[in-house]
Formats: sequence, C-alpha cells, structure tokens
Amino acid sequence: ILLIEGGPRVLASYSEDLSHKAEEQLKRLGVEVRTSNMVTQIEPGLVWIGEERIPATVVLWAAGVAASPLGRKLRVPVDRAGRVLVQPDLSIPGHREVMVIGDLAALADEKGKMLPGVAQVAIQQGNCVADTIARDLKNRPRRNFHYHDKGSLATIGRNAAVAQFPKFALSGYFAWLAWLFIHILF
Repeated sequence: ILLIEGGPRVLASYSEDLSHKAEEQLKRLGVEVRTSNMVTQIEPGLVWIGEERIPATVVLWAAGVAASPLGRKLRVPVDRAGRVLVQPDLSIPGHREVMVIGDLAALADEKGKMLPGVAQVAIQQGNCVADTIARDLKNRPRRNFHYHDKGSLATIGRNAAVAQFPKFALSGYFAWLAWLFIHILF
C-alpha cells in the first residue's frame, strides 16, 4: 500500500506530533508514505507522480472534496468547494428563513479558521438551528452559532489511531480505544 500526500505531512489538521505518530503507525502496518508528492495523472493500472509511473491494481482517491451542487443552485455566494457562505446564525444572505448546515455550509470560527465538514460540527449546527426556529416562533432574538471543538479522532487500523482533544492528545492503542468507545457511544 502506497499513501501519497501532497502536503508535507499526513493528517495536517492535527498537531505535528500526532501527525508524525500517525505516519509511524501507518509504516508499522506496512504502508509506504510519501509526503510532498502530488499525483499528476491516473490511468487504468497506473498512477503518475510527475514523471514517475507507479503500477497500481487498485487506486483510491481521497482528495478534492466538493460540496453538493445544491449550494450553487441557491444563487448565493459559495466558496471554492461550493459550500454556501452562511451568516453567523447559519442563514443564507438575504433569506433569514433559509438555513444551511453541515458540510454544505461555509463558516469561520471566532479565530477565522473555516469549520471542518465533519459530523461534530453538523450536530452542533443542527441544535443551533432548532434553537433558532424555537426563538423565531417566540419572537425572541437569534443566537449566532459558536462551535465547541470537542476533539478529533482518526483511526488508522486495529489498535492504531490518533486523538486530539482540547487539553491533551493520545496515539496508538489508547487513542484507538477512545475512538472505539466514542463511536459506539454516539
């Protein structure tokens, strides 16, 4: 298995330390990791990295995520990925009655960092929209959405994972147990 990453490290959204630990765990599983390499072409049975041809029976592409085309059909501003640029209360510009959440919504946190399109964000946005609808029905002022980052988990394989929480981080077996427990719980 060959993992090709265009950036300088795997799991770039995690701390540098956890990113390196994830790469070590991948290597222990027999995965060859190539960072700072870009796939330039894919053909049946071949992957190209620049001029290098790599024979491949199976190719899994996990990059270039784009939002649903529904966002562009709303005729409102969208980002490069097609996500709707929502207002702080998750409504679309000019239409307070229409709200967009989850991986179709583009919104920055208080520090200016775009929120990731993950379930944790979508669940919190769903709760915020439910509160907004209840407030609208009672003619009460809306609250802006504030994301509370509870942490991120990435599983690499059995007994191998990384976990980044606001106050601490885990890797290896204990991170995998945390991942397993949290996913069963939710």
